[in-house]
Amino acid sequence: MKKMLLLSITMILSVSLFGCNSNGVDSKMIIPNQLVLTQGDSISVNGESSRYSLHSLDFIDKNLGWVVRSDDNSNEHCSQILKTEDGGVSWKTLKLNNSNIQRLMFVNKTTGWAVGQADSKNTINEESSLIKILHTQDGGQEWDVQWEGKVNLSSGYHLWFQDTMNGYALISGTLLSTRDGGKQWSQVICGIKDFTPQHMSFVNVDTGWVVGKINWKDPSKSPDQNPKNKLVVLHTIDGGKHWRQQFAKDYAAGTVGSVDIDFVNATTGWFLTSDLGTWNDELYYTANAGKDWQKISQIRSARPSPTEVKFITPQVGWIPLDVGAGPISGGLMLTKDGGKDFTIVGNEDEMSSNREVDFISEQQGWVVATAPSQGDYLMHTGDGGQTWTQVYPKVRPTKDISFVDNQHGFGLGQLSDSGVLLYTADGGDTWKDIYNFSEKFRPRKLSFVNRNMGWVLGTSLNSEKTVILKTTDAGSSWTPLDVDITQQSPYFTSCFRFFDPNNGIIVADHFNVFRTQDGGRSWQVSTQELSIASFISLRQGWEILSSGSKPNTVGLSQMKDGATWQALGQISSNAWPIGIDFISSDKGFILLEEPAFQLDSRVKLLVTTNGGRTWSSHQFPQGLIIETLESAIPIQFTDDQHGWILSTQGLLRTRDGGKTWTWD
Repeated sequence: MKKMLLLSITMILSVSLFGCNSNGVDSKMIIPNQLVLTQGDSISVNGESSRYSLHSLDFIDKNLGWVVRSDDNSNEHCSQILKTEDGGVSWKTLKLNNSNIQRLMFVNKTTGWAVGQADSKNTINEESSLIKILHTQDGGQEWDVQWEGKVNLSSGYHLWFQDTMNGYALISGTLLSTRDGGKQWSQVICGIKDFTPQHMSFVNVDTGWVVGKINWKDPSKSPDQNPKNKLVVLHTIDGGKHWRQQFAKDYAAGTVGSVDIDFVNATTGWFLTSDLGTWNDELYYTANAGKDWQKISQIRSARPSPTEVKFITPQVGWIPLDVGAGPISGGLMLTKDGGKDFTIVGNEDEMSSNREVDFISEQQGWVVATAPSQGDYLMHTGDGGQTWTQVYPKVRPTKDISFVDNQHGFGLGQLSDSGVLLYTADGGDTWKDIYNFSEKFRPRKLSFVNRNMGWVLGTSLNSEKTVILKTTDAGSSWTPLDVDITQQSPYFTSCFRFFDPNNGIIVADHFNVFRTQDGGRSWQVSTQELSIASFISLRQGWEILSSGSKPNTVGLSQMKDGATWQALGQISSNAWPIGIDFISSDKGFILLEEPAFQLDSRVKLLVTTNGGRTWSSHQFPQGLIIETLESAIPIQFTDDQHGWILSTQGLLRTRDGGKTWTWD
């Protein structure tokens, strides 16, 4: 996995490849105004990237739903509420100023509640935080504060409402209730010393359960020895005035916890333990309102980890599995026998990591899934989990791009399936899935020379060998080429490009260069130590050179004869190369991070109109973040005006030569 790049932008002066540093501007080096960008111009970025987290999913019917979005890269840590009225086809953003929402719930199309931190500060390292309960009566447009208080950050946030008047809020171990729609909230006392409720489930305002833990120590031991915890389930039938213990089990200290508790009616329910000591969670079941609990399943809890328990009927239930940092596979667990047996639904890509589910029936449901290092996305099923469709954000490429003109292009991968081929006819505004390689092939790179002819480089799932596929019908069908390029690994490919129906090149990071002159049927290999490079033919190309030391010197070399590289000079004395693209022998673009490997690293776009002899440089807005998992950021221009940058945050597009970029 390549170095993840944290990028924001500052003012950067003109850079010469013949030794001039960035502290001064030589008027002789300024490039004539042939592109839209001219020396000194800054760059603007519109829209929002797709690096964010989604949580607190809540649908009240098949069309109307809400989900909380928190931008991971935002310095303000404010939440947004996304609302859909068409089942997820389109979404409206409802921004909450100075609020970091952790949970929301609606009882109808207008009335809902939200709970979360009262300010936008990052309180990860704080022991307590000011929490607010918010209320809306217009579907989420406006919110009023109903309650606020300082609570210890010991566990999560949960809401449950029976109607517009009666409900409960469990806020980091503090249980609150209301009987007047939230105008007044009162704390519910469970009556057991040192008990901390972690999860709750109510079937009506009077009848409910909480699961939590009791911290205690064996009195026969010294205070610093043999600490223990007890997991407890409590039950109330009078709205929390009185509680009865139904289940208790001792655990070693620090290991006990609960994942969730869920009742589908007044008698049938489940709770899932969390035992970090053994990494095995236990699913317990009751059919008599908790008078008797029996263990019916055991689920391993160490990456992937179960996140919640959601049953739709006494037989049908779901448990999402979160992989965390990856790269292991998680899934979405489904039971149809009340929790005795589970199966994993969805393919490995689209259901690899999941945190939340929300089903309004056995057939209609949504799930919050995660693409490692690329953010969260929302999937919908209308057939009980047999098939899934990505409904947020809109589909866009995640692995590679290849545009054949300003409007028409192809992309590899999407958040919900890394093996799909995408196509756009509007410059990247919208993309549609036209082919899926996932069953037999793991695609990595692609190159199209026109709307019909293209190639994809990747790995066979059966043999793990490098494979090249070719299409002549715009991606509708693909033919494997009978080639032997065993020296090349598609996981380390910095350049894969065809220039016309016959001529193409592969640069394997870092030592082998493959060339073909017969459309990919045969390849000639040469040993050249190349890293980030751009070619406009088999004979002519440019390479960014990096010293890899501190400070990290970056230079540029050019090849004109297919064999010999000539140094053009130094670009920066302390930077990290990100991407490069030349569209002709004169015009090219480079992305750099500067200074290299620093928390305050800045990125700049360099532009040349004389083959790389001189460059103008331009700043992006401060706070812009661009990251990649590959050897280089895919950057492509089709002419002076139209270009794209693909990163793990999304797809950036420009229509004015790089002066203005938009997140697609």
